[in-house]
Amino acid sequence: MAGSNHKTIYWTFCKTEDLNETSIEAHLEQLSYTEAMRYEEIQDPQRSKQFLLGRLLIRHLLTNLYKIKDYTIETQDTFDKPKLAFADADLNLDFNISHTQKLVAAVISPVGPVGIDIEDTQTKRNWNAVGKKYFSAHENQSIERKPSSMKDDLCLKLWITKEAAIKAQGQTISRGMADIKTVGQWTHEKPFAAKGTHQDTQWHMFGITPIADHIGTVALVKDEAASEAPELSLLDYNPS
Repeated sequence: MAGSNHKTIYWTFCKTEDLNETSIEAHLEQLSYTEAMRYEEIQDPQRSKQFLLGRLLIRHLLTNLYKIKDYTIETQDTFDKPKLAFADADLNLDFNISHTQKLVAAVISPVGPVGIDIEDTQTKRNWNAVGKKYFSAHENQSIERKPSSMKDDLCLKLWITKEAAIKAQGQTISRGMADIKTVGQWTHEKPFAAKGTHQDTQWHMFGITPIADHIGTVALVKDEAASEAPELSLLDYNPS
């Protein structure tokens, strides 16, 4: 069991196939009434499984790191970032969830707004079209100058960096993604940075590789008053 550290952001993940169908009913008992109702409204079996697993991952982080079992997840509307609410009004933790078809990942932060994005590297996407829609002109020009063999990897890493930052702020990808500039190259070995030129926001970025065919980014809105960057730590999860 990990001890919580106020300077540490914790994340966790689980493959959707590891959530045993026979145990889903037992896991559903861990959801609040509101969350259980939201689960029941989801018609697609895969999406409902992802929703449930995301909530289980958040509970796993809260109970093991902070000994918190009494909380609610509040959402104002479909486009608002969900928030954690506790009986202790002074407790302030932010969280975020991301998923692919194979995997669900979650992160929790005691040091400011946080976002996470994971992508399956085996999923084929038209990154050229994605870039033209969401990246800046300078970024697209820079990518075009690279060898063809590098372009998809560069676009993917740029995408997960930008989307994690957008999610940390509770915005959608259609708002401000081109404004986010990566400072330093994506890596899972050390933190890097990004900044928003329009809103003057800065982020600490952490590259993550949960499994062999997935990569992602955790983005933490930078606290100017903090003397040093926080650390990112993985807390393993077993759904059984």
